[in-house]
This record gives sequence, structure tokens and C-alpha cells, in this order.
Amino acid sequence: SFPTRRSSDLKNDSTILAMAVANKEGLFYDYKDGDISADVNPMTRPWFIDASKAKEAFITEAYEDAVTHKLVISCIAPFNGADGSFYGAICEDVEISMLDSMIENFKYRGNGVGYILQQTGEVLASNDGTTPLDKVEKKSWGEHFTNMVQQKEGFLIDDDNVIAYTTMEDTGWLATVVVSKDVVFAPVYDMRNTFIIVCIIGVVLIMAACMLLGKQLAGVAVSLKAAAENMAAGNLAIEKGDITTSDELGEMASSFNKMHEHLKNVIKRMANTSNQVAAASEELTANASQSADISVNVAETVGDVAN
Repeated sequence: SFPTRRSSDLKNDSTILAMAVANKEGLFYDYKDGDISADVNPMTRPWFIDASKAKEAFITEAYEDAVTHKLVISCIAPFNGADGSFYGAICEDVEISMLDSMIENFKYRGNGVGYILQQTGEVLASNDGTTPLDKVEKKSWGEHFTNMVQQKEGFLIDDDNVIAYTTMEDTGWLATVVVSKDVVFAPVYDMRNTFIIVCIIGVVLIMAACMLLGKQLAGVAVSLKAAAENMAAGNLAIEKGDITTSDELGEMASSFNKMHEHLKNVIKRMANTSNQVAAASEELTANASQSADISVNVAETVGDVAN
């Protein structure tokens, strides 16, 4: 016999469409319909045949139930007899249409579409309204499905989308999120645009600084050129260049001012020396004139003596 409490629980669970246990002696017991051994031979049921070949519990691929037309999987667990050989199996049909609501928020930052895919290439659930059991190959990214099954987890990037996926351990299904590249790489695009703007602003500022520096250098060069021309023309009454920068041009202007000052001092010393020479010459001329007058007087005196 089977526990009646468990049978009652199963009858109240709307996701369990059927559950049965059978053995190779012909016993076939359904948890909702009771003993149906007289009507159904378990040895003719595909799930029982598959169980007799399996060594552990397994889950079938999803399929549409012929009676309810709901998406269903069968969970099958074989069990052995006292001699260790296959004796019977338990089969439970479970509705999985609730997967659609479970992955409603299966997205990337509120964007993209979530899918649960079985390894035979059908969509089991989605949040974009895809009909269950539709082929993945119909999707724009469907060509990547074989590679996804082989790799088991990771991500792919095609022309339009980023596809992230991982394999669910117990079922082998692929949990997949497909998001537009524009959404995934939006932060990168924003960073790129910001970088471009910063670069443009930097280039403009550098150009402006170069223009100001060039204007400053040109002004210094023109000022020094004008001062040099005035000095070459003999005009030393020019003002010193008011250049206070500490770069090479500032040093050149400082040296120019020192040269200008030194030249003025040389000219002043030369003028003073000339004045002194002129004064000495005038004194020598006066002395010579006086000597000449004395010589004339001496000559006249000698003449008078001779007479």
C-alpha cells in the first residue's frame, strides 16, 4: 500500500499533473487514479522502459502534455529489488509553465530578455512572450546556441547583442540573458564621449596657451629689436626693457639691459676723458704762448744789448 497523506498532498499540488509507480511484475499504481494495473501494462510505457535502462534518476526533455497541453517534464527514478537488479520506477509529471513568471525580472539592469533553454534547442520560458518550445535558431542570436551548450557558461558578443548564459546543474538547461550592446556598453560609450570632450577642451586650452605664449615671446623680441636699433643709431637714452620672466628670454633681456648700462657708462667715461684732454690742451697752448712771448722779449733784449 501507499501513504494516503502523501497522495492527498499530491492531489492538491496543481503543478503535479501525474505521478505513478510501477514494477516489472506488472503493478501500476497512480496517485490520483489508484491501482490501474488491470488496465495498463507498465512494460509498454516509454518512461518505464527508459527507467529500466537508467542507473539513476533523470529528467526528460520538456514536452507538451497531450491532455492538458501544458509544458511538462517527467522526473523518473528507477529502484532496485533485493537482488540489486532493476525492479521498478517512479514517474512524476510536473508542469513548468510557471517558469515564465519566475524569470519575469531575469534581466540586466532592467533591460534585455531572459530565457531558459533546453539543450535540444527549444525555449522553455522567456519574458518576451516567446511561445514555449519554439526553436532557439529562430532568434537573431540562435546561431550561437551550439557553442553555448558546449561552453556551458560565459558570454558572447555579436553584431547587436551581448548573450550571457550559464548551465543549470540539475537540469542541464541554459539560463540566458540577451541584452543590446548599446545598453551593456553605455557606460563605456559615456566614458569615451567624456574622454573625447576632455581631450578637445585640453587641445583648445593648449592652443590658447601657445598663442598667448607666442604673443608674449613676439612682444619681447620686438621690444629688444627696437632697443638694439636705437642703440645702433647712437640713441642711448632708451628705457630699460621691463621684462621680469625667468625664462631664457628674461635672461636675454637682463643681459641686454646690462650691456646697455655698461655702454652708457663707457660713453660717459670717454666724454669725461675728452673733457680732461681738452682742458689740458688749452693749458698747454696758454703755456706755449707765454713761452713765445718770453722768447720775443729775450730776443729784443739781446738785440738792444748788441747795439
